[in-house]
Parts: sequence; structure tokens; C-alpha cells
Amino acid sequence: MTKETEPTKRTKPWKKWLKTTLIVVFGLLLVLVLAISLLINFVFTPEKLTPELVNIINRNIDGEFYSQSTELTFFSSFPNFGVAIKEGKLTSAGDTLLLFGSCHAEFNLRKLLAKEIIDIKRVSLEEASVNVHIDQNGKLNWDILSKGEDTEEGGESEFKINELHIKGLYLDKIKIDYVNETTNDVFSIDNLSTAFKMSYDQERIACQLDADIHKIKFEKEGFVLLDNTRAGINTEIELLRKEHKLIFTKGGIVINGVDLLVNGFLQRDTITNKLATDLDLRLKVPDLKSLLDLVPEKIVQKEKIDVKGEVDFVAMVKGFYGKEDYPLTEVSASIRNGKFQYVDYPGSINHIETDLKARLDFKDKTSSHFTISNLDLKGFGIALDGNLNVENLMLDPVLKTALKGNVDITKLNEVIPFNPEMTAQGVVDVDIETSFNVNGIKQQDISSLQLKGRAIVNDINIAVPKETLSLKIKELDFDSAFEKRELLTGLVNIEQLFLERTADRYLSADSLTMGFRLDRTLPENSELTADLKTGTIVFQSGADKKASLKGGDISVILKSNRTDRAKASLTSDFKLDSLGIYFHRRFAGIKGGKYKIKLQRDSQKKWTPRGGVHFDKMVGYSPTIGMPLRMENATLTLKEKLLELRNTKITFGKSDVVLTGSIDNVGGLLSEEFKDEKVTARLSLKSGLIDANELMATFNNVSEKMEKGKKEEDVATPEDILNQPPPTTTEEKRVVEIPKNIDFEFDSNIRKLKFGTMGMDDIQGNFIIKDGKVQLSNTKMKTLAAELSTNLTYIYLTEKEADVHFELNLDKVEMSRLSEMLPVLDSLFPMTKSFEGLVDFRIKGIAKLDERMELKTPSIKGIAAIQASDIMVFDSETFRELAKTFMFKSKEKNPIESLNVEMIISDSKLELLPSFLAIDRYELAVGGIQKMDMSYDYHISVLKSPIPFKTGVDVTGNDFDDYNINLSKAKYKFYFTDKARLQKKADSSVIKKKAAVLKFLDF
Repeated sequence: MTKETEPTKRTKPWKKWLKTTLIVVFGLLLVLVLAISLLINFVFTPEKLTPELVNIINRNIDGEFYSQSTELTFFSSFPNFGVAIKEGKLTSAGDTLLLFGSCHAEFNLRKLLAKEIIDIKRVSLEEASVNVHIDQNGKLNWDILSKGEDTEEGGESEFKINELHIKGLYLDKIKIDYVNETTNDVFSIDNLSTAFKMSYDQERIACQLDADIHKIKFEKEGFVLLDNTRAGINTEIELLRKEHKLIFTKGGIVINGVDLLVNGFLQRDTITNKLATDLDLRLKVPDLKSLLDLVPEKIVQKEKIDVKGEVDFVAMVKGFYGKEDYPLTEVSASIRNGKFQYVDYPGSINHIETDLKARLDFKDKTSSHFTISNLDLKGFGIALDGNLNVENLMLDPVLKTALKGNVDITKLNEVIPFNPEMTAQGVVDVDIETSFNVNGIKQQDISSLQLKGRAIVNDINIAVPKETLSLKIKELDFDSAFEKRELLTGLVNIEQLFLERTADRYLSADSLTMGFRLDRTLPENSELTADLKTGTIVFQSGADKKASLKGGDISVILKSNRTDRAKASLTSDFKLDSLGIYFHRRFAGIKGGKYKIKLQRDSQKKWTPRGGVHFDKMVGYSPTIGMPLRMENATLTLKEKLLELRNTKITFGKSDVVLTGSIDNVGGLLSEEFKDEKVTARLSLKSGLIDANELMATFNNVSEKMEKGKKEEDVATPEDILNQPPPTTTEEKRVVEIPKNIDFEFDSNIRKLKFGTMGMDDIQGNFIIKDGKVQLSNTKMKTLAAELSTNLTYIYLTEKEADVHFELNLDKVEMSRLSEMLPVLDSLFPMTKSFEGLVDFRIKGIAKLDERMELKTPSIKGIAAIQASDIMVFDSETFRELAKTFMFKSKEKNPIESLNVEMIISDSKLELLPSFLAIDRYELAVGGIQKMDMSYDYHISVLKSPIPFKTGVDVTGNDFDDYNINLSKAKYKFYFTDKARLQKKADSSVIKKKAAVLKFLDF
């Protein structure tokens, strides 16, 4: 062996060792990967891990946690282990604290096992909703960690967490609701996305926060501080652990597009649990261009503009935050030497100056204010000076303004390039001072109102096509001045005003003139008088909200009480040529109206209306009524909720009524909103015609739509509704349901009533509609050429059935026509058609009605009676057979000297109690059973005849063409004798039944 080859031989064992080592390492890594894969995919599967995680969390909280699935991750979070949770929910004491779509956490497993340190590298939470609530006792709903003592020996657990580190927190699409009852704060964040990076040492935690908040709302003691505000945050935060102090450095916050710098700190007082605040905010770039970002792009263009000016803006938040404490907030801003000009535009705004100050102090609320002072704006087409001041901002704000100058909008468009699609023209000249108490005006207290000066507007034309907004004013002239210190007078005149939001949402007025007078010289009241004359005013808000007024001459007096703001009154007296209102398929149209209305407000702030209305013609419609109502030459008087009518003629389809009386709470009839409120009416009713068939069809249609929740079909105009054909009954007929909120009583006089195929005349009586029932009391009418008196009660049960309690008394009615009045007699007492002549008929009972509003024969339970003399019975095959049996001569019409019948109806049959019948030279007693299926079983006893003995005949059959006649004993021979000893042989129960029937029927 040579010397050159000796080193080569010496290195061979080293290479072999390295190779072996690498193989072992890679083998171990492969085994580790396989082991981890095995653990994750076969041992710690989501099905096994999810319930374990849920149980662990629930054992350590006073609440309940739920997760749809939980799984371990390694490869996606390498080199860290991770946990992925989907669809989580955390609740406590019935309160949902947290809902989230997904949560993913990555942690260092080595530190957890070796050093007992939870080192979370990253936590992400998506699509979550967080609910935070602190009650009046300061209890936080998130205080849910179990406070149970350690049960391990020695009082120590085998596993103890030494430290908790979170390096990164990432939130996406988060909603937060925060309510603090101890401080009266309501705070909400909508759609929060944030990245929160942290680093730790022994003394401090350093954080970098980037956040975007789509919408913030913040309300303090009912005072709105932020409303739908968009914000962004980019700041460094340092937390000093021992001092519990959070320091903002290099902080940036964007509020509605304005960049601000934030400096200061928040520090928790561990004794009082209050939060000390000391923050100040300043403009990131203190110039006028920064404020330009507040103006929407759709109003003015922001390109090619030269902006100059100094802006000083400071906001300070300082003080303690906690129960009964809130930091003082002060804002101070000013603009100096401001000017701007667009490139390629000849004009410019060459002078802008103003000062702004605001103070919010929840300890001394009377010192809170908002002020804009020394406003000075001059340039091509504009010259304005003004001030605005709101004193006592948080309790009882008083607003004072002063504005003087002119704006030529047409020229201003040569200075400020409005959006190219926007049109802006016109001239405004103003010199006005105002002052009023804001709360007072809201409560109709005009005693603080001061408005003096003049404003002239000519040829205004502003249109923003993208916003479908348009305003046109040919001329507006406002002039107001003090005649003396406490007496203000003025005049407003408008010609050709048109305001349009979309094609179907607009307001137009061809002319409007108003003179007004505000008198504060009275001891207690302030009085505002306004006299208004209008041409044609048209308002429309969508296809279903319209109003039109023509030729209005209106006088309004508003009185307010200076010592009690809640008390106020408004009196209005006006005339008009026509008025039309259309709202959600409800409309009213009036021609030739005169009104005098007074509204009085009490200490509970409730308005009480009183007054009178007269109109020549009126038409109205509501889906809850179903057909248009028409009135002519009507006078209505309103006293609070009580509507009084005097000889008011109403036409409703084919029906017409004249009403005199009162309706209390008429709104319950016209609006579904008040459909459950009781409506009471006491009215006298006169009518030429009431078509009950048409009314029932209307009410059926209305009830069906309301019950099934059907929407009204779209109808373009009120004219379409007026021209709709009269309602007809639906294929699915229904029982009429009477609203239970109605309590009506009518003293009625109706010339003609149509009901079914019947006509009724000269109806007089008392109608009562109450508790879903209809009652007719002592009602008299003419029908079937007879006098009818009735008492009736109708009770709705279902859409297929109703109960009816009835009592009908017919005098001198043609017997053959009884079934026209009661069709049920066709099956229960068919022999009525075999008679001719006038009878007195009584019937009383209860029954059920079907959906056709007809009596259900099987349900009838009642009694009836007939009394007649000198009537005829028609010849028939059955009668001829009976005549042959009794041996008297049958004629085409056979006279009956007298007929007295008592009946009991029940169980689908009519029981004819033994009744006396005199025919020819015979006296007969007739009784038996008539069933609804037309089968019958009658007995006739011969009481007197030319034959010197008494006999009987049984007549049975299935109908009048199928019968059997058999001789039998005279069963009823003792019922109609004058001899007392024979009467005792009669069945006393039958005699009592006959007497009871006649007594109950008052026959």
C-alpha cells in the first residue's frame, strides 16, 4: 500500500458512520411523522377530541360550551401544534356570550409540557358575535371561570400553568355588543377585522394593533356620541404590567376618513376598579386638505385641486371612567387663511375661517356645549358670515344661529366642480337669526322660538341623477320681524316647488302662501297663528302612498303652555276644494270640505281631538271593509275618539243607509293596527235597500284574506278600486265571522232587505252586534205578504258552521209558501205545500248554519205551531185514498174549517202532536212522526162523522207516492172531548207537551 492511499482508507469508516447516522435520523423523523399522523388521524380524531374538549371547558366554567367539531393540526401549523374549532357557542345563565364560525389556535407543545407555559403563537377567530353585559351591581356576564378549590392532595394540582403568552390575535367579521348598566353605556361594533401582534418581557407587553371597523355606535346615558361611524386603527400599545397602564405611542386612528394621531394612556385603578384616561387626538396632517376627506366624492371632485390653509384640531379625553364617572371630552378646532381653487377653473374660494368648540361633561352637564363661531366664507359666487351655538347641549339644548350672505349656486359651480352628473343652479340671499329650545319645539312649545330676518330663493334647480334626487323652486320668499319684543310676524311665499326622490316619490306645490304671527305677550301661553293658502299640492311616496290637495284655505293656531310643556293645543279651521289620500290600499277622497278641528294635549302627552267635518261628497275604502263607502252632504263631529253622525247618508255597494248617532273608537274599524280595540256604536239606521247577499260576499272575502294572510292585489290607483266589480261569493263559501271588537246597536228602519232569494219589507227593530254575535230583538217586517216578528241570535263557530237561536212569528201567511221562509220545512213538514190559505205560524228553537248560511236540518231543536181556519187542502192520491176510507167526497180543493197543530222538532224528525182538524162533516185528530228522509208514520182518529162510531187510520210510507193506509183504533179520541171523565183517559204527558208548546210560543 502506498502513502497516497492510506488517508482514503482511513476515511471510509467515517463516511459509513455518517450515512448510518443520517439514515437513523431520517428514520426517526419518519417514525415521528407517522406517529403524529397516526395520533391525529386515528387516535385524536374530531369525533373523540370534540367531546373531550367540550367536557374539559365545561368543567372549568359556570356555563356551557358547545362545538360542532374540534381537531388537532400539525402539518398546516408546522412547527407548532394547533387546534381548529368549528361552529362554537358559549352560554351562561341563559345568555349567549359568544357565537363563532371557526377558531384556530397554534401553540408551542414543548414549552407547554416542559415549562408549563401556554405559548400561543397565533389565534384567529372568524364570523363571531360577542355579547358583553355588566349589570347594575357590576357583575360581568363573562365572569364564568369556576371558583372551585383544588381537590388534589396537598392542595396542589399535578399540572400548573406558569405563564400565558399570546403572540398574535387575528379577528375577521366580528360583531360586539357591550352594555354597562353601572355607567349607562351602550356600545356596538359591526364587522370588525383586526390584527393584534404582541411581544412579552418581565416588565411590559408590547403590541401592534391594526383594525378596521365598519360601523360603531356609542350611546352614553341616552346621549349619542357615535352613530354609524366608520373607523380604522393603526397604533403601537405598551402595557406596563405592574402599573396596569396602557400607553399609546405612534398611534393612528381614522374616523370617517380623517387621519388622527393618538397619544396618552389608560390606567386601571386596582382599588376603585376605575379606569384613568388621558388621551389627546390631533390631525395627522394639520391642513385644510385633510378636512376635504369629510366631503363625499359624489358631491365634489377631489382631483386637481389646490388647497391651502391652517387647521388646528385637538380633542382631549381626560378623567376617570367607571360607575358614576365619565371622562371630560373637549374638542377645539380652527381654520385660518383657508382657500382653494380647482385647476382650469376661473373662480376660487379665497377666504375660509371659522372656530369650533365642543364640550361633553357628564358631571356638569349644563356646561356642555357646541359652538361654530366666526364663520367667514368668501369667494366667487359666495359670501357668508355666521355663527352657531348650542348651549346646555346634554340636558336642555338651546340652539342659536345667525347667517348672513348670498350664494349664487350657478357661479359657485365655476369654482367647485360638482359631480359631472350633478346639476346645480339658482340664487340664495339670506339674513336670518334664529333661537329656540330644541326640546321645547319637539314638545310643540313654541314660546322660545325667535326667527327674524329675510331669505330669498330664486330659480333653484339641483339634480343628482345617481341619487335620483331633484329639487326645483321657482321662488321662495321668507320675511320675518318683531313688531315688538314679544310679537313676531312674518310671511312665506312659495311658487312652483318640486322635490323628487325617485320617479314615484315626490312633492309638488304650484303655490303656497303663509302668513304667521307668534305672540308671547300672554301670561301663560305662547300662541302661533298661521294662515295658509294653497294651490295644488301633490305628495307621493311609492305606489301605495299618495295625497293631493286643491284649493286649501287653512287657519292654524298652536298654543303652548310655558309652565307645563306637555300641555299644548292646536286648532285648525280650513276649507278646501278637494282632498285625496291613498295609503296602503286605503283611501279617502273629499270634494268641497269644511273642517274645524282642535287637538288638545294633556300632561301625559296624549292628543285629544275635537271638532267637526262637513263635506259635499266623500268616498273611502279600506281592505278591512272590502267595498268603497260613499257619503254625500255629511256632517261628522269628533270628540276625542267619539265620532258623532247626524243624518249621514252612506252608500255601500247596492246598499244605502242614513245614520244618526255615535261611534266610539272608529279607528278599530278602519285599521288593522287597532283591530283588537273595542269599537262601540249607538246608531239609528234608516235605509231604502240593504243587499245582505252582497254584504255577506264582501265580508266573506275580507275574512278569508285576513285569516289566510293573503296580501291585497296590487291596484294602481283608487280609481281602479272604485271601478272593481261588486264582490261575489267565493267558490268555497264561508260562514260570516263577526269581529269580536264590535259593540254596535242599531235602532233600524229598513224599507227593503234582500237575503238569499227572499225579499223583506218595512223592517223595524233593534239590531245588536256584540262579542262576535248578532242579535235581532223584537224585529218586525213584511215578507211573503205576511207580517213577521222575530228574535234571533247568530253566533260564529268556524268558517263552516255557526249557531243560530231563532224565534219567528208569522201572521196571515200563505201556508204553501212557508218553505220559502224556512226551506227546511220541505223535508220536515212537506204537507205544508198541500194547503192553501192564510195561517198563523210560530217556530222557536236552535240550530246550526252551514257555509251557505242555511239551516242544518239534523241540528234543529225546537217547537212550532200552526193555527188556521177556512183553508183548503189540495186533492192528491193520498187524500183521495183517505177520503175513500172515511167515506167523504174528495174535491180539487177541500175546505178545512179549522186547523191547530203543535210540533216538536229534534233528532232529524218532526213530532206532530195530536192536532184538531175539521173538514167537511168530519172532525179529526192527526198526529205522528215525519222524518227528514221523507218517511213518515201518522195516525188519524175520527172524532166526529156521519158514521156513528169512532175509528182510526194509520198512514205510513217512505214518501207521498209510497204509502200504506190501515184501519186501527182511534188513539186520540179522548184528547178533544168536552167531557171531563173522558179527558182523564188521555195521555197527560201529551196534553202537557201541547200546552207547553203553546205557552213557549205565546200562541
